[in-house]
Formats: sequence, structure tokens, C-alpha cells
Amino acid sequence: MPDALRQRLGDFNQAFLNNGFKSYRKAGLEADDVIAAVANKAASAGVQVTILSTDRVFFQLLGNPNITQRDHFQKLDFNHDTVVSQFSFEPEQLVDLWALSGVGDVPGVTGVGDKGASTLLKVHNTLSEILELGDSASGAAKKVVEQKEMALMSHKLARLASELELGLRLKDLRYEPATEAAGS
Repeated sequence: MPDALRQRLGDFNQAFLNNGFKSYRKAGLEADDVIAAVANKAASAGVQVTILSTDRVFFQLLGNPNITQRDHFQKLDFNHDTVVSQFSFEPEQLVDLWALSGVGDVPGVTGVGDKGASTLLKVHNTLSEILELGDSASGAAKKVVEQKEMALMSHKLARLASELELGLRLKDLRYEPATEAAGS
């Protein structure tokens, strides 16, 4: 995050609070994991959730029919069907896909790539099933087995911690319209 933006976060946070929007921060937690945990908790309670983000990491959550994603800048909405259409995989399989192929800060398995990862998952369904091949693995699957530690680390990096216990209740984050006093 650029320093200029980091220095202004307090100002942004206060502006949101003044307009009735609450926020949650906790040292040591990634914002993406907090968003995923709150979205998951709300969706599990039957709340319809829309994540406003351009980050495709949240696509892995869109298997839940109560969670959608909106890219405000591109004016695009994403849900289970758009993810399946774009990737040809269920949202829950994206973590395995990214662990194999690599994406963003997730290194993936050297020599597998997008095509190899797609082919492997179409045949074996999950990273775990590929790793279970052990010595019988060949081709791209053999690369995965040989680089098991990298595959597992990449999987950990790609997976959002959507089951985090944040120690808050959903009503603590409810929108409350701003009052005149809050804006003063």
C-alpha cells in the first residue's frame, strides 16, 4: 500500500463512520481474510452479501448462493454462474487451480501453468487427489507430486481464511444512518 494512502486510512475510516458505515480492523489479520470471514458468517445466517472488490480472490466464496461480488469500476457482477463460465470450474476449485498454476503472489507449481492445471483438475478434481497419485504420477501430475511442498504452500496462500473467529457479532457491523451530530 502506498504510504500516502496508508497515512490517510484514519481519515477514510472516520469519514465512513460519520456516514453510518462501521469497520473492523485487527492487527495480524489480512483484510481479505476479514472480508471473507464476515461474508461467510453473514451468508451462513441467510444474509445476502455483496463484496465490493476488483480482487478475484473472492471468487472462491461465490459457491455460496448468498454471496456475490461487484466490480464497481468495470460495472460487473459476479456469482457462481459467472465464475463457472469464466473458469470452467466450481468456485471451490479455484484455490486448487491457483495453487497449481500460480496467480498474483501465489507462486504455483513450476512447469504446470494454466493449461496443465486445468487439465489436471478436470481429471483429478482436487490438489489432494493429484498428490495421492504419489509415485504413479506422470506428466504435469508428476511435477505437482515432486513439488508437493510448493503446491501446499501455494494452496495455503490462495485460500481465504473464511472461517476465522473475529470475536464480533454481525449486528456490530450494521449500517446505521448518520445523524446530524456525527457529521459535525
